[in-house]
Amino acid sequence: MKQRIYLDNNASTALDSRVLDVVINDLRVSYSNPSSSHTSGQEVRSRLTKARHSIASFFGVKHQEIIFTSGGTEAINMGIQGFFNGSFTGHIITSTVEHSSVYATVKRLETYGCQASFLSPGLHGAILPNAVRAAIRPDTRLIALMAVNNETGVKTDVEAIAAIAQEFGIPFLVDGVALLGKEAIHIPQGVSVMCFSGHKIHAPKGIGFAYVRAGLKLSSIIIGGDQEFGRRCGTENISGIMGLAEAIRLLKTELPTGTQRMKALRDRFEKGIMESLSGVLINGQGPRVVNVSNLSFSGVDGESLLIGLDLEGLAASHGSACSSGAAEPSRILLNMGVPLEKARSSIRFSLSRFTTEAEVERAIEIVVGVVKRLRGLAS
Repeated sequence: MKQRIYLDNNASTALDSRVLDVVINDLRVSYSNPSSSHTSGQEVRSRLTKARHSIASFFGVKHQEIIFTSGGTEAINMGIQGFFNGSFTGHIITSTVEHSSVYATVKRLETYGCQASFLSPGLHGAILPNAVRAAIRPDTRLIALMAVNNETGVKTDVEAIAAIAQEFGIPFLVDGVALLGKEAIHIPQGVSVMCFSGHKIHAPKGIGFAYVRAGLKLSSIIIGGDQEFGRRCGTENISGIMGLAEAIRLLKTELPTGTQRMKALRDRFEKGIMESLSGVLINGQGPRVVNVSNLSFSGVDGESLLIGLDLEGLAASHGSACSSGAAEPSRILLNMGVPLEKARSSIRFSLSRFTTEAEVERAIEIVVGVVKRLRGLAS
């Protein structure tokens, strides 16, 4: 059996063995409800509090500003829908290249009466600060943008846009899912909400969190209890939270060395392919996060390429796993202005800090071989 190579880490990551140990241990002991008043319940409550403080310390924020959710999608929905709290009026600034959890949520709010400006980043791949400033209206109530595009890896200048948001007094929601665990992260003063997902940083699926700046009015979109300071009702996923806290704690020692390794391997991957193949282009002209390589292969059908790579033991993707299954070209690339034919020939490769040099070298061989074979069949 072929040894499989996994280069789809922006879809999900392998569970770190150290995180797994923490989760298993917690599953054995944290069976009580943290909202219960008896000793067993309060012991679990104490574990929850320690995990929250640990994560808050990593980001340099107050522990009350960390709200646990089931993942990044829920955190984003909480941040957008909870902000409007049923009063669907006013204007939202977002972009055409957001993850579907932002894009589809804002589209739905439009049907309720909100107005939205979907800014286009062009081939650069990220919205520039001046475009945000130009889009602000007197009735603008929210700015919602991603820190890193999950398909191209292009980075948004969150610091500059946060300063603009603060200048105008407009809440700024940031999708931080594709940034955390890859490079150093900072939450600027002008950011009101920043959302994250556990399974993108070697923690379990089904757990995430939102940083919600103290004082921001944000209604719970799940009704039922007073958990998470009344912002997210429902019994907390304690074992998931413990795993998440451990994964974030590990970042203190794993980065920046992990960042440097991912960048070196990503650059080697691209160089190796481009030295052996013509007609290969990188999608996204702006500065990119270190682990993502979105490449178009002229004269090759992307679906056929994905199948060929998979048969050779290499896992990659067209783009967001939340948009897969339809065999359609990437909405992100098309909305950047990438031509349809090029978008159809594009594949996303995403590394993690566990990706090895040997895997990258073998991946280069596989990609080059499959592309040459497909081009030969086409000709």
